[in-house]
Amino acid sequence: LEVGPGIGGLTFLLLGRAKKVIAVEIDERLAAFLEEMAEGDPRLLILQDDALRLDLSALAGREGGKLKVVSNLPYNVSTPLFFHFLSHREALTSLTLMFQREVAERITSPPGRKSYGTLAVYAGLYTRARILFHVPPQAFWPPPQVEGAVVRLEVLPHPVVPMEDPHLFQRVLQACFQKRRKTLLNALSSAGLGTKEELRGLLQGLGLDPQRRGETLSVEELANLTNVLSKREKF
Repeated sequence: LEVGPGIGGLTFLLLGRAKKVIAVEIDERLAAFLEEMAEGDPRLLILQDDALRLDLSALAGREGGKLKVVSNLPYNVSTPLFFHFLSHREALTSLTLMFQREVAERITSPPGRKSYGTLAVYAGLYTRARILFHVPPQAFWPPPQVEGAVVRLEVLPHPVVPMEDPHLFQRVLQACFQKRRKTLLNALSSAGLGTKEELRGLLQGLGLDPQRRGETLSVEELANLTNVLSKREKF
């Protein structure tokens, strides 16, 4: 599956390696151009559609198997597309994606770094992610203002920690990363996730220092914290 094929620079290279390529292009004129260039090749399916609205699970079902995503993503929609792919992760085996270098580093960042945040947590929860290589601006015409990077994400068969309340997980991440200088205890209590007294006991029960910064917690620690919070009375 390729999103944003444009004039087909990557598309026809993929056709040389894959049994079938599904190219999703939102621009009607570019989709028509690709149809013309394909010359009726049955191995290429061109969908003129918005990838952010595309039901990838249904598409995989129609194609009879899971999909591999290989795309040079438009930088301006790369983050929404990243989350869209993760929301359909059961239909995917892997993603090999071009991002702006800064975004790629945020996706693959370990805990404790300035670049560590929501992107890295969700990538770490559902995939095994790594940067394959960097791409200089000169590789494109016209050259963009920023460097790119290709990220490989292998979709895990199961999340590293099963998530009992995804909405609560979002609240925990927001509390931890919006006010990075706050301690974990203060961040969670300020977000209305409990009183300091009860949160202190809960954190200590998980082996977490209440004075740690939320940005230092691993994916597993954040997920386990959320699951323990979800077992309490709703707040």
